[in-house]
Amino acid sequence: MELKLKSVRLKFLLPSLAFLSLGLAVVIAGFGIGSAPNTRTVFVAKQSIAEGETISPTMLTATTLPLGELGNFYLTKLTGTESAAHAIVKGELISKQLVSHETAQRTPIRINNLPQISKAISVGDYVDVWATAVSQLDEGDPHTVAFNAIVVAIETNSAMSQVTTSVELRIGTEYLETLLAAVDSNYKISLILHETLSDVQ
Repeated sequence: MELKLKSVRLKFLLPSLAFLSLGLAVVIAGFGIGSAPNTRTVFVAKQSIAEGETISPTMLTATTLPLGELGNFYLTKLTGTESAAHAIVKGELISKQLVSHETAQRTPIRINNLPQISKAISVGDYVDVWATAVSQLDEGDPHTVAFNAIVVAIETNSAMSQVTTSVELRIGTEYLETLLAAVDSNYKISLILHETLSDVQ
């Protein structure tokens, strides 16, 4: 008696191919997921932040990026004690090296109604504060009342065709008394920039 093998029917072959393709897709997806870097939620500066300035949540925006292990080098949470160890520009990703948890020994002070200051001075710059007597009753040459002040904010106001500037500084506590005395005595206040390589280019 002759035995004949039945051929595999097409309706069984097609499901087998479908399951095989699905299995290959799962394996490929698994390799892809395994090789993709982990995402981390980190902070980006919404505004320029001066060195020594306290960092608040309103200054930052959270964003999720596929940083993988590099995420360990960036700030991922705020404790409320952070300050800028260096000047931070708007849009910059906040690395841990840019942040200090030490309390800066600087005092914020605002000086209003200054004449126009140099356009080279911007937020984050260091300036020396000079005072000049404007009255003949006051004697003495122009003198420095604060060294190495950090510019935190600059506001320009126009009224009656006259332009004035308000500047917020952070100064060493040792200069607070002399600076306040100069401001209260209506001395002319001038800001002298500490030039860096970026200022002279």
